[in-house]
Amino acid sequence: MIKNKRVAITGLGVVSPLGVGIEKYRLNLNKGTIFLKEISQLTNKKEFSGRVAFIVDELDFDKYYKNLKSDYIPRSTKLLLVSVKLALRDAGLLDNISYGRNKCGVFTSTLNSNI
Repeated sequence: MIKNKRVAITGLGVVSPLGVGIEKYRLNLNKGTIFLKEISQLTNKKEFSGRVAFIVDELDFDKYYKNLKSDYIPRSTKLLLVSVKLALRDAGLLDNISYGRNKCGVFTSTLNSNI
């Protein structure tokens, strides 16, 4: 068993209805802004009783991944990939490649939804 291992959270990547990026998220969180919107993406609205949701509108995937063909990537994966890139940038790991691949890791969490 490994003992006394430390973990450092060095970067955050926020992709949220309150904003993409830490600064925009914090600003809207502190303002108390409500981002509840009518769901327009549902194709079969009769299946769902709810008509409103907190939706991430402002995601510009191509801004973060210019060389990926985004047409074939599910929306939930796009949200995850942008969040990872923001976390790596926040941690200063995008510009500093001196870290070995086995010295750092990325923990991600997402909701399985493609709305």
